[in-house]
Amino acid sequence: MRTVVTPQEGEGEEGHVNEETSVRSWWRQKKEAEAQRRKDRAFEASWENLSKAFASPRYHKPRPLRSPQESLIIRRFVLWWWTNRDRNKPAGRKWARDFGIDHAWLLKLVRKFEEDPEEVRRLQGYGDPSAAQLEQAREYTRRMRERGELRNPRQRVPPVPPAFVESVRRRFAQGWTKSRLRGELLLDGLARRTAKRILQKVCSDVELVRLHRAAANRWKTGG
Repeated sequence: MRTVVTPQEGEGEEGHVNEETSVRSWWRQKKEAEAQRRKDRAFEASWENLSKAFASPRYHKPRPLRSPQESLIIRRFVLWWWTNRDRNKPAGRKWARDFGIDHAWLLKLVRKFEEDPEEVRRLQGYGDPSAAQLEQAREYTRRMRERGELRNPRQRVPPVPPAFVESVRRRFAQGWTKSRLRGELLLDGLARRTAKRILQKVCSDVELVRLHRAAANRWKTGG
């Protein structure tokens, strides 16, 4: 027998759906507003702490990383690279690496050259840079660093030996837990961030995860 829905019943169901949709929309808006308020409070607290730090008598501007002469010659070399139309010119990352700067800073300089023609003309007024000028500017940097006028360059994390990573992979396949592996890595003198990176790389291997689960099950069953 076929069921017939009267208009009153249909309207009731439609009204229920509309009411449920409005509740969901209200709840979503409420959660979004709360998240925005938390974000605003965090920003205001960070800005207040930053203002206090700037107002402190102990605050001093961070020391530069290199001498003004070396910064100028690097800008000139970046401009020379940017205006060079040779198809065989080196890539931007390699050019930045050769001068000891970040690729992001090289791109920032390029954007500044595009927006500020006056800066381009000012740097072009010095003429083409040379290797001798770069070496002389680096000598100024060395002298300033010896006098303590510059901050030390950022120390890059040394790469982890492949044999070390292979040892972690072998132990993980034998059923070692991640907490036990993390403890062994920290005992070996690795930084927490490096140990976390190694574990993430090892645990992302599907085959190793399968071997790890099989070994863990054998340990539980005493097999």
